[in-house]
Amino acid sequence: MWRGITEQSAVDRTLREHAAILAAIEASDSRLAEALTLVHVSGVEEWLRRAL
Repeated sequence: MWRGITEQSAVDRTLREHAAILAAIEASDSRLAEALTLVHVSGVEEWLRRAL
């Protein structure tokens, strides 16, 4: 939530990342879903490190 306020493109990027993860799940592509989730979480972790 805070990231969406502090970074202009964060909401759009987050929605795209979540949509891609969901699409991979719906396609039963567990490896892709896992990879996309790891990339997403890593990005959030990196943002938190910079923000804190």
